[in-house]
Amino acid sequence: AAASPAVSKTMLFQNNKYRVVGSMQTMVTLICEYLNCAHQFRPLSMTVCQRMMELLRLFNKETKRLVLKAGALSSSARLPSIKVKVLAVAAQCIELTSAMMPSLRISLASYMLPKYHMLLNDMDVIAKEYRSHRDALFQKFVSMIEVEVDRAFHSGDIPAAGPPIETLSWDDVASEVAAAGDDVKIAHPERASKAMMYFLQKVRLLHNGLQKYLPPDQLKEVFSRIFSELLFSGLLVYRLAAVMFSQVLTLSFLLFSHLSPLPTPILRKAPSIPSFLRCMQT
Repeated sequence: AAASPAVSKTMLFQNNKYRVVGSMQTMVTLICEYLNCAHQFRPLSMTVCQRMMELLRLFNKETKRLVLKAGALSSSARLPSIKVKVLAVAAQCIELTSAMMPSLRISLASYMLPKYHMLLNDMDVIAKEYRSHRDALFQKFVSMIEVEVDRAFHSGDIPAAGPPIETLSWDDVASEVAAAGDDVKIAHPERASKAMMYFLQKVRLLHNGLQKYLPPDQLKEVFSRIFSELLFSGLLVYRLAAVMFSQVLTLSFLLFSHLSPLPTPILRKAPSIPSFLRCMQT
């Protein structure tokens, strides 16, 4: 479902932009055709409802298989790895489908007899499955940061990060500090370890990558999860090193302060999703 993020496009729904792939556009086209069929042939509305729910479940299942379970690595797409871009575009496709569901339910209900409206209750279950999938995709970004925490502070395999923090003497003042970027000023830089500076650069790279695909509210939600994990890890790992824990707090403050809104992307004119109301005209 998200096998070709390199050719991701933009779709509009309720004045919101979503970065999607071709399979998402195909599904939207099928949904509109289903609605038109239910409008033209009202006796078939129950069958259309069942087929549409099967389609929604299939899209969710295949997107999860290809992205979360890394099925795209061995599929015909032959992706070399599941990168941030792939996860972000998949999350946008799931978010768009979730946003469409209330309108889909209203449209289908208008074509069905009231006694069959109970069939639409499955839409709530599907919506819950999509929300769970979206949360799992966002949690992947948190997992990426957890890996960087281990690489920066514990592994000792990254020269730029210095030795593992367990081997450092916190009574000594760091002799040199790596640059974190022209637009970031760290309070008391003499207390920031090389590991923290390296880690901060990695977090900023993730932020710069995600802001190309996620809207500001979702971007902040992702980093709120990351900050929560950082603070929790700080309480457990750095409880005996107050200076390092203060760096975790400083990092959270800095990242909250420097979350920038999405830049206006230079894209082709985004195609609008066909209006559901158009399918409801009598």
